[in-house]
Amino acid sequence: MRRLAKFLAVLAVLVLLTGCCALFQTPEAAPKVTETEQTESPGGDNLTPSAPPPGYIPTQDPQITPTEPEPTEDAPALMPIVYAKDASIWIFYPESQEKFALTGNGSPSGLEGYFFYPKLSPSGVFVAFKQRYGEYIVLNLQDYSYDRIPNGNTQLWGTENILGWDANDNLYLTRQTGACVFWQEPNSKITAVDILVYDPRERSVVENFPLPQDAANTGNSTGVGVSPSGRYITADPFWCGPEDDMVPYFVYDRQSGAVYAREDGHTIIADNEMWLAELDDSKLFEGGASEIRVKAIGEEAARLTYRAANNGAILISPSWSPNSEYVAALEYASAENWTGRWTPYHKGGNKLIFFPANGISAAQPGDATARILDVNVVHIFGWTPDSRAIIYTTATIDAEGYYQNITLQMLNLDTLEKITIDSGQIFNAMH
Repeated sequence: MRRLAKFLAVLAVLVLLTGCCALFQTPEAAPKVTETEQTESPGGDNLTPSAPPPGYIPTQDPQITPTEPEPTEDAPALMPIVYAKDASIWIFYPESQEKFALTGNGSPSGLEGYFFYPKLSPSGVFVAFKQRYGEYIVLNLQDYSYDRIPNGNTQLWGTENILGWDANDNLYLTRQTGACVFWQEPNSKITAVDILVYDPRERSVVENFPLPQDAANTGNSTGVGVSPSGRYITADPFWCGPEDDMVPYFVYDRQSGAVYAREDGHTIIADNEMWLAELDDSKLFEGGASEIRVKAIGEEAARLTYRAANNGAILISPSWSPNSEYVAALEYASAENWTGRWTPYHKGGNKLIFFPANGISAAQPGDATARILDVNVVHIFGWTPDSRAIIYTTATIDAEGYYQNITLQMLNLDTLEKITIDSGQIFNAMH
């Protein structure tokens, strides 16, 4: 009996010890949420997994890290627009309709002076512009820091320009040797023009090459534009003295050394680097009208021709759309021959036209029909990156021939919806 009593006592002690130990055991962890399950976050924290994109089908055993999705076609349209107004550089965001000055007293950059001719980089991160009688400025739109690039020109008339950006966000600039002061002619002279390639990430000039001179014209050449690859430079002949928009443009191929030019009209290259648009005023001498001919590079025959609407009409400022499918230009109803150059009778009254240049076929050359987009247009600023809208200025002309009521417009080519971006003294070059 004593042994039984001792056994029961020991058993009771063990039961009590087991219960006490259970109080100090770590509870079993709850099942973890899988990566595909959605969790509710009261504050919307950024650690919460997001839903997969529509149409996404996960593999059973993914072996490759998925790449970033391709940008949609609409994304480039949200790029800002930069322009010069009242000696300052301004920026406009189409999505929010917000605009503000990037330079001037109280601006984010704090830069003060007379600035003009802004060019936005393809990424939308940098904008380059020029200071009157000063240097080039490259402004970072993310933090409004800036770099100054010295140039050689301190006079009003010079060959130094901002050509633009290539597809890799490299900036192309011109730098002259010598000076041009046309009222001191022949004492002043520009002896050479070089093109500088500036990398804003390295904050340095990474390439330097000369621009060919005497391309079927007297005087020097100055850069006007650059193709996305940097291979083709659009330029024009430069004389030491005042000149206007009638100075003909030519295209220089850095790789082959070829020069594509017309003596009496612009030649510009499409962004796809396949087509040239050639402006020809020679028919005006015969009582005809200006023509724009679209050619393949290296071919003589035109694949597509647009002739101005009536005899005596002149076309100026042709511009390719970024997708290389359209050509826009300004069309004046009549022109006069001024010392060998054809110019509009009046500054105002010109129409903004454009015509499709896509689907060009060597077997089916033909004439193009243009569409009138607006009237009393002063200047074609450019296009949105998606080629769906064109940007330009309109104005009226007073009795003395000066522009009045200048407005910067953006016209959607699909819907014909027009947005007025700004008004005032808006010019994309120095006036």
